Amino acid sequence: MDYSRQSIGKLFRGPLLHTPQGIVLLISIAIYLLGAALFAFFDVPTPFDWPVDKSVTVFIIWPFMLFMLFIKQNLPEFLPSRSGAIWQAFYAIAPFVFISLGKLSSVD
Repeated sequence: MDYSRQSIGKLFRGPLLHTPQGIVLLISIAIYLLGAALFAFFDVPTPFDWPVDKSVTVFIIWPFMLFMLFIKQNLPEFLPSRSGAIWQAFYAIAPFVFISLGKLSSVD
């Protein structure tokens, strides 16, 4: 089905809940938003010793970016794809991978 001309509700009820890449996206979004809530409302240490406001901002904005990548990579058909799910998981952890690599390269 061509979801490029369908309502957003059909996208949510269809590929987002019934494809591997959609399930990875939902899990990633839940983890990021849970992290943002933990940093904002509880005294949970932030990753990379970031200030709380920076961590909360990243953890709220990145799920929107992941959703946009999900749409861009799967249009128009949104067919189930294991490789698409692997790429979606990579995009979900990408901020941490790149920051970690940057920290490793700057170790004296």
